[in-house]
Order: sequence, then C-alpha cells, then structure tokens
Amino acid sequence: EKLTNTTDLIFDKTGTITLGRPILSKLEIFDNSFSAEKIYSIAQAIERNSLHPFAKAIVEEARVKGVPIMTSSEVKEKVGFGIEGIVDGENYSLRKSVNDFNSIGFYKGEKIIADFIFQDKVKEAFPTVASTLKNLDLNLHIFTGDKKENVEEIKKVIENTGNIISVQSEMSPEEKEKGIEKMKAEGKVVSMIGDGINDAPALAAADVGMVFSNEEQTASSVAADIVFLTGNLDAVLSSISISRRTIKIALQSI
Repeated sequence: EKLTNTTDLIFDKTGTITLGRPILSKLEIFDNSFSAEKIYSIAQAIERNSLHPFAKAIVEEARVKGVPIMTSSEVKEKVGFGIEGIVDGENYSLRKSVNDFNSIGFYKGEKIIADFIFQDKVKEAFPTVASTLKNLDLNLHIFTGDKKENVEEIKKVIENTGNIISVQSEMSPEEKEKGIEKMKAEGKVVSMIGDGINDAPALAAADVGMVFSNEEQTASSVAADIVFLTGNLDAVLSSISISRRTIKIALQSI
C-alpha cells in the first residue's frame, strides 16, 4: 500500500544507478617507500573482509597481479568511513581520499600513501526507467555521497529525456536518513532504492526500502522491505506495477 502511494522515489548512485562494478583504473602512489606490490598486498589483506564494490575491485586486481598474500587482524569497517586493520604490526586504512572522490585513499595511520582510482558506468536502462517512473507521477531524487560534479553526468542523461531529477550530493549516511525524515514530515510518502551497507539507515527510515543485493545478507537487506536478487532496474518498475495492481483489485473487491 505504501509503495502504491509513494510520491517521491530516491535513488542511491553507486550500484543502484551505476553498475556497481567499479573498474580500478589507476594506482597513484605518493610515498615512494611503498611499492605497488606492497600496497596491493596490504590492501587486499584488509579489503577481502568487505563486500563494498571498491573493495572487490582492489582484491580482484591484487589477485590478477599475483601479489604476495598477507594477513590482517583487528579489521573494522565503519559505515561512511571505510575499513581499517593491522598488517605486519602497523595500522592501515582504506577510506575516502582527500584528493578525488572517485578514489579510495590508502593510509598508514593518518598519512596517505596512495590513491586507488576507479571508474563506474551508468546502467543503460536507467534513462528509460527514469522516464517511465516520471510518467507514473513520481518525483525522482538522487541521494549520494559523491561530489556534485561526479553526478552531473547522470543528471544530464535524465534531462536529455526531458525529465527532471533532484540531486543531493556529498551526503553522509546520517544526512540521507535526515533528508528522508524531512520529506516524510512534509507529508510525502518516500521510497528509497539502494544497494550498499551505507544505505541501511536511509532504507530503514523510508516508508518503503528497496535494495539490490546479490550477496549474502547485509545490514541493507535486513533494513529493506524489498530485496532484489538482481541489479536490473526493471525490477523496481515491476514492484510498483504489482503493488498498484494489487491495491486496484483489492478496492474492486470491496
């Protein structure tokens, strides 16, 4: 019923609008006392404990390069921050870089050693799906932690179809949650579509939370009302269509 009455639909960006399979395009090293091999070895020791798309890309690249396998301990992953652990007695972390939002910084303590730089692509179906959703009289939004300039490409793709989408960028998980609570306080019925652990607070706050989850159970899949075992955006359209048809039949039966 809430999905049928939804007025505003919010998309996360990475893994929802984009493929969520970022390609590791470059390793930029700032401290020459670290070789690329050493950085990959340490990074994969920590990142293999994470389900984040960036983590998977780093681990896969390390595997392809055949770097030495190292072990990590005391690994901690914090929503909206990144992941850290102990390798060879030293504390290392992989978190948001100070240099580029499309990159993950590799830190020893508080010193940045290198940047892993990524690329991701918008799902081909997104413009068509967005147009269909607009035709269903839904207001579309993007809530993302990404920088504004990195979301402009997506906004232009939508605007080229003659539609409008609201974009809020550089949002923390807590800010996404507060943004949804604000919309609900204004009387809007809000549905949220995400895919990662960072989306769990917003998914729980939404009237209807939907998540793409190709992995085992995560915080996001627990928080969501609907879990899609696919990355296909058409599943969103199908869910809305089923909900509206169900309510229509129910009302006809009264």
